[in-house]
Amino acid sequence: MFNIAVLVSGNGTNLEAILNAVEKDEIKSKVVLVISDRKCYGIERAKKKRNRDIHFR
Repeated sequence: MFNIAVLVSGNGTNLEAILNAVEKDEIKSKVVLVISDRKCYGIERAKKKRNRDIHFR
């Protein structure tokens, strides 16, 4: 299993696809870090998953 960091800058649709694939065990990894250089909906998508393993920067 790999730890994944995701960079977001917009709506976070790619992040959501990754999170969904991880939940369905399509990707044998976990998202542990979400990074954005500004406020964006991608961060909100990650927070909605309420995964305590995800850290924000």
